[in-house]
Amino acid sequence: MEDDFEWCEGSLQQIFSLIRHANSKNRKGNTNLLNEGDLKWSAIRTSVGMNGLILHCSDFPFYLSLAEENQDIAPLDTIFGIFF
Repeated sequence: MEDDFEWCEGSLQQIFSLIRHANSKNRKGNTNLLNEGDLKWSAIRTSVGMNGLILHCSDFPFYLSLAEENQDIAPLDTIFGIFF
């Protein structure tokens, strides 16, 4: 989350709920959290800009590469806004 945004009450619990829901949709009849090998989602969009993007840690190297390769084109939040 960007440093100039304030958290809404209950927002952290809601974020965890979104992640659990995304994880549960990726397993056949199993709502437990995913094992790394079962990963099917890469990002969860909750709003605009970087403030509304939850990235999965295992895909972070890809996003870092995307940002580095395109840093001269536009600001990072714009690049991710186009990509997502």
